[in-house]
Amino acid sequence: MKEKNQKTKGITLIALVITIIVLLILAGVSIAMLTGQNGILTQAQNAKNRTEAAQAEEENRLNEYNNIINNYVSGETTEETPTFDEDTLTIGEATNVDKYGWKVPNYTVEATNAWRLFYQDSNYTYLITDECVGSYKPSDYYGEYTSGADVSTIGQKLNPMLLKAGTFFTSDNKTKNILATAWLTDSNEWDEFKNSDAVFAIGSPTVELYVKSFNATASTNGANEITLDVGTYGYTQDTVIGQLKTTYNNGIYNKSESTDWWLASSYDAFFLECDVLGRYGFFGNGDVTYGSYAVRPLVCIPTSVFNSKYLSSLVNE
Repeated sequence: MKEKNQKTKGITLIALVITIIVLLILAGVSIAMLTGQNGILTQAQNAKNRTEAAQAEEENRLNEYNNIINNYVSGETTEETPTFDEDTLTIGEATNVDKYGWKVPNYTVEATNAWRLFYQDSNYTYLITDECVGSYKPSDYYGEYTSGADVSTIGQKLNPMLLKAGTFFTSDNKTKNILATAWLTDSNEWDEFKNSDAVFAIGSPTVELYVKSFNATASTNGANEITLDVGTYGYTQDTVIGQLKTTYNNGIYNKSESTDWWLASSYDAFFLECDVLGRYGFFGNGDVTYGSYAVRPLVCIPTSVFNSKYLSSLVNE
């Protein structure tokens, strides 16, 4: 009997040890699952942190929307003026050509509220005043400019053929027509025509902007394209354009009430600036020391801004 009882007690002890070992293993696994890097407690804490962050972001977004709504309701806006690097300015390929000449009713400034779409590329959009403005003899205004070096970067970039020639925008070029170009392309002189979306304004289109716009619509208008070359003092006109009715493109190339209006580019003669023969819709030239012609101020708006705020409001009238 004693031997049987001792054998029974030995088996129970082994089973207890095995049970304790199993429990320890399970406890270790459980602790690892709870507290490890990917443990349940860690994951729960991470989920809590993500939830709190999402709630904070949502609250901030709701506050932003609420501020925007309140600003619009109160008539205030927090929009920033579009940024512009004039050194990157180019005249790109024409886009939205079928809408050139359409009225832009929601572009408004105190100077005039009558504007039309003149030219657009993928980067910049240009609007032109619907009316001819004033009567200007350039020599009455360009006195503060002394040479081609005074032509602004904007003026140079919008006259790319002259810029490429390398002799027009230098301190050695003191021709009268280049001084007129400096005045017409000085954005500070025409600031009254800008609103908060426009990055600059100039007195009139340059001849290359004019020709780019004109040629893009030539087939629609039944006109011959204008070709340009550069002479000693400025642009020369290689193609004579037939008469255009003022109804074509709603008068952005010609205005019946004006004989001529200046272009912001020098012509191929010492005293002559490019101008538009108002009733015919193609460019010619005028004497900057004698002729008094109108201007058609031009404003530039980044195309992304224009398309989002103005494009859907265009009116063909």
